[in-house]
Amino acid sequence: MILQARSARLREALTERGVLQDYSKVDGPALVQPVDWECGLSTPDYPKSCLYSLDAEHFTKVVGPADGNANWIGLSALNRLRRTDPTKVEPLWHSQYSIFGSWFRGSSPYSMYAYLPWQGYLLALLLDVPLVLSAVVVAVIGFVLALTRPIWESMLTLVLTSQFLWKKWPNWGRFVHAALPLKLLLGQMAWKGLTSVFGKIKSYVREYLVEAECRVWEDAIPLTILEGIQKAMELEEDSEEDDIIEALATEDSEDEDENDEGETMDLDDEEETSDEDSEDNED
Repeated sequence: MILQARSARLREALTERGVLQDYSKVDGPALVQPVDWECGLSTPDYPKSCLYSLDAEHFTKVVGPADGNANWIGLSALNRLRRTDPTKVEPLWHSQYSIFGSWFRGSSPYSMYAYLPWQGYLLALLLDVPLVLSAVVVAVIGFVLALTRPIWESMLTLVLTSQFLWKKWPNWGRFVHAALPLKLLLGQMAWKGLTSVFGKIKSYVREYLVEAECRVWEDAIPLTILEGIQKAMELEEDSEEDDIIEALATEDSEDEDENDEGETMDLDDEEETSDEDSEDNED
């Protein structure tokens, strides 16, 4: 211990004089810097790569740091990843940027929350605060049970007055008169079962809310790179023009059919009048 203390003092003295370099600061983690984001659209003509799924789906938005390296990731994939495993978000860019402190913090100048509607803020509140989500799930379950109370009461009455239950009294009656530690153990097991069921319901609800948040983010986050957007708009306009042309063609065909029917009716009237004139001449 004395030798270690002497070596530590010697190291500090040599470091202060500049003879020995302090490698503790060099080997330590570098300070991550805030960074702005860019958003683009992956199209068949301008496909984008994705750090999470290798290739981004067509007509989906991708985001990445505004460093010019085009390290893209799908917007929905990024939001889904930060909700399921947030420890894997910043290592996607080798922990160079403060992604959570820049993009997903309301006080940051590069925050994406500034573009979200009220639905996005509501979903963020439910997903960011687990206690709020648990309270909402409990409230919904209680409301459903209150609405279906007559059904549960009738089922409970039917079970308690059933002949099969009381025939099995020698089997389950011993647990009623069991010692207190056994009752506490059974209560603990029942509580664990209820919490596991509640956890499954909560996880299912959370997955649904995460997918809904991904859809909201896809619609709300604006595009900063308009590459390929003009062609996509032209394709949409061409499709709309084709629909209009088809509609006009169908209208013209209907008009022609009506005109043909009118002409046939006129010809029939002329034939009838000519027949009447011939009959009058014969008379």
